[in-house]
Amino acid sequence: MSGQPAGAFNLLSISVEDASAINPPNIIGLGDSFTITVEFKGNPADQTFGGTWTAIRNLAQPYQIIVYAEAIGGGYEGILARTTGNLVVGQDAYSVNLPVTNGVLPGGTTLGNGLYLVGATVQIPSFPQWVGYVQDTFVQVATGA
Repeated sequence: MSGQPAGAFNLLSISVEDASAINPPNIIGLGDSFTITVEFKGNPADQTFGGTWTAIRNLAQPYQIIVYAEAIGGGYEGILARTTGNLVVGQDAYSVNLPVTNGVLPGGTTLGNGLYLVGATVQIPSFPQWVGYVQDTFVQVATGA
């Protein structure tokens, strides 16, 4: 979990859950729908940049989330999902769900069988130095899972 400005903005976590709720959350059946959840927060109490966070938040600035996969041992490498939204006046913590229907990724690609390292970035485009990054989640895609 990291973000900058350090102490004022952090990407907390990324998780993946198979929609079937039968498998462990990070084991996805080939072609199954799944949900990626990204959590991030700003810190208005940060002594250096807390006031800036509060101003960005109170202006309801847009944010952009990009989630990607890197195959371990060969396979798909690229974007799993992306979304945009707006910060909410008075809200510092965010949990954003990005659904992937029937395993179909942007551009019509699908994840094949394999093990994938999943990462995400969150950026405030109008303040590009406000960015967070995390890459700590593995996902297994398997036929018949």
